[in-house]
Amino acid sequence: MSKKIVRWRWGWLPAVFAGTFAACAAEAPIQFLGPNIVPNPGFETAGTYAPWTVSGLNKGAEASIDTSVALEGKCSMRLAALESGTQLVLQSPPIPVKGGQIYLFSIAFRQEGFTTRKDGPLSCGVSSFPQICWIDAQSRVIGSGNMSQFPYSSWPWDMRDAFETAPATARFVQIKVSISNNSEKQCGKTIPSTLWIDGIQLRAYSPPPTPAWALGKAELIVDGDASSSPVLTWFANDPQIWHGLGGKWSRSVRDDQAERGTALEAPPDVGPGMMGHGRYNPSLPAGLGVYRLQVRVKLPPNGGNVGFVDVTSQRCSTRLRLDISGNDKNSGYRTWEGDFILRDSGWWCVRMHTLGKSSWRIDSVKIIPVFPFSDRQLLSIYPVSASELPADLLPASYQAVSGGPLQPSRTWLVGGLGSDWYQLARAFKLLHRDNETEVTWVDKKSPTAIINGLPEDMSTLLFRNNLICLCNVPMNVMPLTLKSAICEYVRRGGALLVLGGHQGYERGFWQGSFLEEIMPVEVAATATEGLIDLGSGLQLSPGTVPSDCLATIPLKDLPYVRYLHKVKLKPGAEVLMKAGEYPFIVGWHSGKGRVVCVLGRAEGTMPKEHLPFWQWQYWPLLLRDAGWWAVGYSATGK
Repeated sequence: MSKKIVRWRWGWLPAVFAGTFAACAAEAPIQFLGPNIVPNPGFETAGTYAPWTVSGLNKGAEASIDTSVALEGKCSMRLAALESGTQLVLQSPPIPVKGGQIYLFSIAFRQEGFTTRKDGPLSCGVSSFPQICWIDAQSRVIGSGNMSQFPYSSWPWDMRDAFETAPATARFVQIKVSISNNSEKQCGKTIPSTLWIDGIQLRAYSPPPTPAWALGKAELIVDGDASSSPVLTWFANDPQIWHGLGGKWSRSVRDDQAERGTALEAPPDVGPGMMGHGRYNPSLPAGLGVYRLQVRVKLPPNGGNVGFVDVTSQRCSTRLRLDISGNDKNSGYRTWEGDFILRDSGWWCVRMHTLGKSSWRIDSVKIIPVFPFSDRQLLSIYPVSASELPADLLPASYQAVSGGPLQPSRTWLVGGLGSDWYQLARAFKLLHRDNETEVTWVDKKSPTAIINGLPEDMSTLLFRNNLICLCNVPMNVMPLTLKSAICEYVRRGGALLVLGGHQGYERGFWQGSFLEEIMPVEVAATATEGLIDLGSGLQLSPGTVPSDCLATIPLKDLPYVRYLHKVKLKPGAEVLMKAGEYPFIVGWHSGKGRVVCVLGRAEGTMPKEHLPFWQWQYWPLLLRDAGWWAVGYSATGK
C-alpha cells in the first residue's frame, strides 16, 4: 500500500498538531487493571516481531512488519495468505500468568480480501481468528479462551476483547493468531487476503466490589413509575423481556422461592435452545464501562452443566459468556455473576440458553454498572475506538455573502428532546442565505437514548460542515469514534455550538468526555451540582469580555433565564453573554477552531414581566451571531 493509514489517537499525530494535543497524551490509569504483560505488543521493537514467531511461511505466504498501516505507533504485524492452500500462525512466547487470575485480553485487527461478496460476510474459504492457550507447569495446554473470531470479509481497524480466567493450574499463556486461505477449494477462485495485527493486550483484572446501592432486592415499579436505580433488573414474568416464554425451551412457573413468585424454567430432554432473549438496549444510564451480570439460578439436584447466559452486542461481538453448572443439593437459588465491558454505543442484549438435558430455573437477571469509563480511560485500553481521519482533511470554511461565486453554508445538528424550543432552525437560516441544515435526532428509549442514522464514514459527515451543533445530547450514547472526530474537526478549524437541556452537560455525562476537553467550561460531576435555579429569573446582559458577537442585537429590554447549567470557566474562556454574574454564553478557541457553549436551559416559569430568553424576538439573531463568532465571521468586519 502506498498511502499511510494511521488511526488517530492522542499523541500519534502529524507534527503540526503536536502542541495542541500534548495535554491529552498522558495515560489514564484504571485502578483495577494491571499493566500490559504482552511482549512487543505493537511490534515496534527494533522493527521486528521478535519474540513472536510465525509458522506456515511458504510460497504465497508472507509475514512482515508493516510501517504503512498501523493502529498505534509506527508498525503493525502483517500476515498475508496470497494463495489458496496457505495458513499462517503467529504466536507469542509463553507469557507467565497466575492461576485463577482474570485477564482482559484484547487484540486489534484489520483485513483485506477474504471475500468477493459485496452484500455480506459469507465465508469464501478465508478465515482468521485469535486464540489464547493456557499452559501448566509441565508445558501442557490445559484450556483456551472464548474470544470471537474475526469477520469473513474485508474489515477496517476493529478489535476483539474478552475477560478470560486462567485455570487454577495455569502458569503460562500463549497468544496465537491464524489466517487460513482455502478460497479456491471453497469458491473456485483464489482470493489473496491480508491480516494486520496491532495493540495486543493482556492485563490482570481485579473486579471492583459491587456498589452498596446495587445490593438487595430490585425496586418494585408500579403504576408506570420510573425507577431511580441505575441497576437494570428483569424478571421471568415480564413478557416484554423474556421472548422465550411459552416456547419449547422455556415456560413460566410458580415458585415461592423466587423474588416475585414466578421463575423461568427450562424443561428437561428438549435439546439445546434459547430460553429467553432480552431487549436490544442502546446503552446504559451510567455510560460505557464495566458492568456486572448477576443471574439468580436454581439448579437441578443432579447438577452438571445446564446452560449459559451471554451478553452480545452490535459492534463488539460477545461481551460475556457465563456458564451455569454445579450441583445444588439444597435446591435453592444461587447467584452467578460475571463482568463485561461496554465500549461502544451500539445495541447490546442478554440471552439465556439451555442445553436441554435437565430442568432448571432462572428467577431474575441484573445488570449493575460497576465502573463508568471516561473517554480518556476508554481510549487508553481501546485505541481502536478513535477516528481514522486523513491528515490533510480540513473542515469546510465559511464564506460570507459578499458577491462573486458563493459556497453554500452547511450545518449539522444533533438534536435531543426539546431542541425546537431553542429555535435552532430559524437561527441556522439566518447564518447564511443558502444555509443547508442536516439533522440527526437523539431517539429517547427506555432506559436511555440512541442517536439514529449515524454513518460509518464520520469524515464525510463532519468535515463538509461549517458548523456543528449539539443540543441536549447525552454523551453516553455518542460513539467514541464520533466524539474524537468532532474534537479533531474543531482542532483543525471547525466550529462547534453546544446547548444543554435535561440530558445535556452534567445530566448527559459530559464530564470526562473528549468534548469537555475542547469546551471553554468544566462540567459539574452530578446533576444536583450542575443546576442553578434562579427563581424568578435573572436578566441577560453583555459579557465581561469585549466581543462583536452582540453587534447586531438591541441590548435593551433583554430577556430572562431561570435555569442554568453550573460550570467552571477555563482560562481563556470569553463570556459573550451573562445572567447576573453567571455565564450564559461562553466561547473560546480550541486549536484552530472555536467552540461556543449556551448554558441557559429553555424551560422554567417566571413572572409575566420576565420574558424567557427562548421567546425573545431577537433570540434567533443572538444564536446566529454566536454561530458567526464560532465560524470566525464578523458582521462588523472586525
